[in-house]
This record gives sequence, structure tokens and C-alpha cells, in this order.
Amino acid sequence: MEKTVRPEDTADFQGYKGVPVLSTPSLFLWMELACAAAVEGLLPPGLKHVGTRTEARHLAATPIGIKVTAEAELVEVDGRRLVFRCQARDPVEVIGEGIHERCIVDWKQFCRALEEKEQLGKEKTMNRESTEPLQGNWGVILGASSGFGEATSLELARHGMNIFGVHLDRKATLPNVERIKGQIQEAGGKAVFFNINAADPEQRQKALDQMQEKLQEQGNHGSIRVFLHSLAFGTLKPYYDADPAQALTAAQMNMTLDVMAHSLVYWVQDLVARKMIGRGSRIFAMTSSGGQHVFRTYGAVSAAKAALESHIRQLALELAPLGITANSIRAGVTDTPALRKIPGHEQMVEMAQRRNPSGRLTTPQDVATAIAALSLPATQWMTGNVIGVDGGEDIVG
Repeated sequence: MEKTVRPEDTADFQGYKGVPVLSTPSLFLWMELACAAAVEGLLPPGLKHVGTRTEARHLAATPIGIKVTAEAELVEVDGRRLVFRCQARDPVEVIGEGIHERCIVDWKQFCRALEEKEQLGKEKTMNRESTEPLQGNWGVILGASSGFGEATSLELARHGMNIFGVHLDRKATLPNVERIKGQIQEAGGKAVFFNINAADPEQRQKALDQMQEKLQEQGNHGSIRVFLHSLAFGTLKPYYDADPAQALTAAQMNMTLDVMAHSLVYWVQDLVARKMIGRGSRIFAMTSSGGQHVFRTYGAVSAAKAALESHIRQLALELAPLGITANSIRAGVTDTPALRKIPGHEQMVEMAQRRNPSGRLTTPQDVATAIAALSLPATQWMTGNVIGVDGGEDIVG
């Protein structure tokens, strides 16, 4: 078999700049083709041969325009194994020699195996790509020290994310915060936590300054993928009570809505203005069926949940052109510290367990898993919704 050395056959063309001579990969390929040609037409229909091993040496340089002759001799047949001695020379000298092995295969079966391997490779790539977009990005979690915020922080860390956690804890519960940070770090993520009142404008700005500085240090400015609002701090009092001193006050109503609803808007406004979130980012807010149902003493919190869902719809509308989605997550009844503060929560738990078609309460991990899935690129078209994560609890009334 004769070949003339072309520019594309050279080491220079193939990446080893400044060496315009026949490359070693090209030479070995030509010797392999000579081996294949040596048995062409000798095999029965349906059988072909593929290369399996080469032991060769490149002995001399050959410039562009020189003819090269590659030859091969079949020297051994062992079942399906074919062994060739091959050689290549230019007009002056031998430039390559070696041993090459090929294997006889059933071509249809071989092609089927290749297709299966290709499909498996595609599936693995899809699985890898489905989670890699979260790798190295940051999440901002309001309410990160317990309940849904804690579970979501840990789940996102397991997907390769780093966490900015915002929480409000006294000294007695700070060891729990350290435990959460440690688990995030064990999962491979970074954990930067802020023990502040998330509804305080000045403290919010200071925390955002530090977050922004951290992102810029790492060259990750604008890489906040997930923002979760999971604040449960409100007043549980009736609107009316025979004793006016026990009824909800204007200050308590305003505080409850400010913390549990309006703070969502203020955080998002600042994150967008600072360009800390952008195309592909996700905004989530934790709501509950209490936004549509009534319970004694739950009025202010119920109003906050209804307002929160309204804020999410408005944010979804206004941020859609920026490629940012916003959704409310309506969890089923979940045994969290926030639930246990509600008078009569025992009856709520008992009723939820009895009526849930899935036979159990919702857990924080159920919600965290859903949020992680909703943070992937494939869910970009989902925005402005109230998404139930409750095992079917809400559909049974």
C-alpha cells in the first residue's frame, strides 16, 4: 500500500507545532491498514476483523511529498486472532516496523455491541450532565439551621453545591449549626453561615456584602444557583379574643408578614440588583396549605403564606425575561420545630397521617430532594407555580 505524505499527516498539523514530518500516529495507521488489506477477501461473509494490539517503532523522519510504502505479512493464526509482521519504508530507508494483531468478529454482533455501548455512554453523559450544573455553584438558604432549610442545605451540598446559610440562633443551639456546617463540608461543599435576623435591612446588606466578596474571591461572581426562603417566625394569636390583650396587634401582624412574606421580595431585589443571581437561577419559597385554610391562632401566618405565594407569582412574571424562575413549594404537614410551635399541632399531625394516601407525614428530606431536582436545567420552563410536595395529602381535602 502506497501513501504520499500530506500536510495533514504531519506532526505539525496534529498539534506538535514546528515538526512538518510524517507523524507517528499516521505511520502506525498506515501499517495497520496494510495488515487489514493483507487478509481482505479471505474471510467468509459476515466476518470482519478489528485491530486489538500494535507493537511498532517509528525509525526515521519523512517529509511532506515523499511516498511511503506499507506492507504486511500474516505470520500466525490462532483461532480468531491474526498476527501480522508489518513494515513501512520511504525511497531511502525503512521508517517503521512492528507486530500488529487483529481479531475476527461477527460484524452484526460487533455493531450491536457498539450501539449498546454508545447508548450506555449517552445515558451516563446525560446522568452526569443532569447534576453537574449544580457542581460548584452556591445556594442562599434563609432558615438554614432547621427543618426544610437544613435538609435543603445538606441535599444541595450532596449535589456539589456550596451554601450561604442565614439563620437566627441563640448560643444554646449554635452547636447544631456547627453540625450542619460540618455535614455540608463532609459532602464536599463550602459552608458560610450568618447568624442574623433575615428581615433586618441593615443585617441583610452586610451579609450580602460578605457573600458577594466571597464569590468574587473565588471568581464565581453571579453563580448563586438557588435561593430558598424558609423563614418560620410569626405570631400565633387570634384576630379576636374576649380579652383584647390576647388578640393579635398591628405590630405583630406587620412583623409576621414582613418576616415570612415580604422579606422574600427584599432579598430577591438585592440579589438581582447586585447581579448575584441571573439566568438559570432558581427562587423557592416555602408555603403550606395554611395559605388556603383556616386554623385558630394561625391567621397572621396564613396571611403571610398567601402573600408569599402572591410575591412568587409576581417575581416569576418580572424575572422571566432574565431567565430566573420562582416557585412556591407547598409541603405537606411535616414534624418540624416550626410546626411544634402551633397550638394543637398534635391533632394536625394525627389528621395528616390518617388522610395522607401515601401513609405517612412529609419529611424535610422529601422537600429537599424535590428542590434539588427542580434546580436542574431541565425545569427551566416551570415558574410561577405552587408545587405540592406532600405525597398526595392536599388532594384528599
